[in-house]
Amino acid sequence: VIYTTCAACHGHNAEGMKAFHAPAIANQESWYLKQQLNNFRMGRRGKHEDDVYGATMLTIANVLPNEEAVDMVTTYIGMLPHVKTEKTLEGNVENGKNYYDMICGSCHGPGAVGNAALHSPALIGMNDWYLKLQIENFRAGIRGTHPDDLHGIQMREMAESIPDDASILDVVAYIQSLQ
Repeated sequence: VIYTTCAACHGHNAEGMKAFHAPAIANQESWYLKQQLNNFRMGRRGKHEDDVYGATMLTIANVLPNEEAVDMVTTYIGMLPHVKTEKTLEGNVENGKNYYDMICGSCHGPGAVGNAALHSPALIGMNDWYLKLQIENFRAGIRGTHPDDLHGIQMREMAESIPDDASILDVVAYIQSLQ
């Protein structure tokens, strides 16, 4: 019942809907979904004036009245079957692999499967357009600047290591190729 609100944007099976800029969340681990919902609920994410989509999510996340509701919805999403996300962007996969190995892989792991111990989510199975947007948001200071978002601050520093827009596309294309 709680997920019904989420389904309006993320889809009935958490497959995501690009039209609403809502990523697939069926492929994400419950601990990370909980962390991000709480970041929105606590104002650590979605407050930047240029984060239009984050501001929408901030409002929706605050519909969840307490931690029990967050646990219930993230547990439910965790039970949904994984989905294959559609390739929407082009990039140089080999160049992207090199940058991924140098910059991203130490936290997000080989194969982009994530590492809970480092609070690094799985990237495989995420929408390529969403990954691109989030890397750009980290680089621009739209995300990862709240002083209580320690993992976001760390990610912002790493995103700034990707030298240019073409290399962002390459990294995202590499991650997409892992599906």
